[in-house]
Amino acid sequence: MLKQFLADESGASVVEYAILAGLLSIAAVAVITVLGSRLEQSYNGATQKMTNAGM
Repeated sequence: MLKQFLADESGASVVEYAILAGLLSIAAVAVITVLGSRLEQSYNGATQKMTNAGM
């Protein structure tokens, strides 16, 4: 019974897809965090320039 359980690979695909989805989620959060920070700096710079120009 233990050998059959260890040889059974029916759930392996689900686990692999779950791991892949988790890794992609972590990568997406990292990219969004970096881009969000850079966009914020960009918008703040543009706002400051417009304020200084009297707009």
